[in-house]
Amino acid sequence: EVMAGDPEVFRAGDTNGLFRPVVGSHSILLLDGEEHMRHRRIMLPGFGRGHGQRFADQVREIAEARVSTWEPGQRLRLRDEMEAISFESIMRVVFNDESADRHERLRELIPEMMDRCDSPFTLIPWFRKSLAGLSPYARLMKVVHQVDEALYDAIEERRADPLVQLRDDVLSLLLRAGHEDGTALQDRQIRDELLTLIMAGYETTTSGLA
Repeated sequence: EVMAGDPEVFRAGDTNGLFRPVVGSHSILLLDGEEHMRHRRIMLPGFGRGHGQRFADQVREIAEARVSTWEPGQRLRLRDEMEAISFESIMRVVFNDESADRHERLRELIPEMMDRCDSPFTLIPWFRKSLAGLSPYARLMKVVHQVDEALYDAIEERRADPLVQLRDDVLSLLLRAGHEDGTALQDRQIRDELLTLIMAGYETTTSGLA
C-alpha cells in the first residue's frame, strides 16, 4: 500500500531531507512528486534491460576476481570482503574507468563519510555548527569536501573525453542527459546524483551480502 500510495502523502524526500548537506539538494533521494519523476526520467535510460545484464556480468567478474584471492583455511572478515566487491561494482557502474587513484581515494572517503553520518546529532539542524572546525558536523563537511573534489575532477575529465558520447557508464549518461527544456545538467546536479548512487549502491548491498 505504501509503494502504490499517493505520492503527495508518502513523501520520502521530506524524510530524507536530513541528508541534504551530504547528498545535495538535487539528489533524487530528496525529491518528491513531479520533480522526482523528472529526475527518474533523466536516469532511466542508463538502467534498461540491456544495461542490467551488462552490469551483472561486470559484478560477476569483480566477485570472481576477489574470491580467487581467498586461500583454503584462511580466516576472512566477511563484511570487508563483501564491501570490496560492492564498492568496486558501484565504481564500475558509475565511472567504468581505470582510475585506480580516484577509486582508492573514494574507497577511503565514502565509508568515513557514511560512518560520520551515523550519529543523529551530526546532521540535525540544531547541531550544524562549526565550532572552529571541531564539531562532528564540521568534521563531516571536511570529508564531504574531499569527496566533492574527487567527483568534480571525474566530471571534468569525462566531459573532456572525446568518447563520452559512446560510453555507457552513469557519469557519461548524466553528462549527455538534459532537462525537458533541452538544457544540460549542471555539474552540481551531476555530483549530487553520483554521490547518491555511490552511497545507496554499496553500503546496503554490503550489509545484505555479509
